[in-house]
Amino acid sequence: MKVTSDFEIPPCALTGKINYKDYPWGAHHLNLTQPIRVAKCKETGMLYLCPRPSKKNRETMLKGILPEALREYGERTYNYAAIDKMRTFDFKERVSIFNTLFPQATKSILDVGTSSGNFMEIAIKHGWQAKGLEPFPDDVKVCQDKGLDVILGLAESLPYADNTFDVVHTSHVFEHLEDPLLAAREAYRVLKPGGLLFIEVPNQLDNFGFHRDMFLRNVQQRKRDIASIHHLWFFGKTTLRQLYQRAAFTNIRVVNKHHKTFSGWRLPFSLLSKALSNLFYGTYTIRGFGFKPKNR
Repeated sequence: MKVTSDFEIPPCALTGKINYKDYPWGAHHLNLTQPIRVAKCKETGMLYLCPRPSKKNRETMLKGILPEALREYGERTYNYAAIDKMRTFDFKERVSIFNTLFPQATKSILDVGTSSGNFMEIAIKHGWQAKGLEPFPDDVKVCQDKGLDVILGLAESLPYADNTFDVVHTSHVFEHLEDPLLAAREAYRVLKPGGLLFIEVPNQLDNFGFHRDMFLRNVQQRKRDIASIHHLWFFGKTTLRQLYQRAAFTNIRVVNKHHKTFSGWRLPFSLLSKALSNLFYGTYTIRGFGFKPKNR
């Protein structure tokens, strides 16, 4: 396999080592073309793009421009702000959970990956002092025009003092990051003792349904477009837990986010799938809760 300067071979996000095997069903599902593939770390089971677009090409994509080497994946980059507006119900649910965990009158939250600022607006309405960090300049401007305290920056280098926030909130962010473990350690640093790092990520290639389809040799192939390559990491329940552990968090919980249950003749199959996903591998979307020890 020839890898050009447009692509790179990264180490596992959890170990920092290059020790992987090919994960062909992942590449098939994402409809990838050479040299981009999906790798599986032999030590941790972490799934990730490898080879993947080079850092230079990923930075070009952050500016809303698709590099020439990636033209076969379409003509446009991803519209995260449009997706952000569809998550209002989920955001309200999360803020309710955070209010139960942190009932004090004065409480602070950092939203990493603010997108259009929808989550921050909901958090502020429910009593939180909110700040935000976003890597897309256009989205930063949208948030600032709304009067939100959002600045340009990266999750791996948070421009905040130690022990500042009660909660660091991330929604579909960690799968995109250059270095998820460094970002988790940065979140740990800026959290107050007893603070929470909340992570929601897609369990795209390690959920129950995907393993079932692999067993049946019936993995579906998606349309090839920019969404085929915009995730660098494919967390599952085990690897998300390892991320928290390696960043020194405690009281870790990784839970399934269940989607709508089908009705009618599909109801029994929907309930069975839900039960099995609770036992094996998890659902398509998972949530992590990890706390900074109170004595730190």
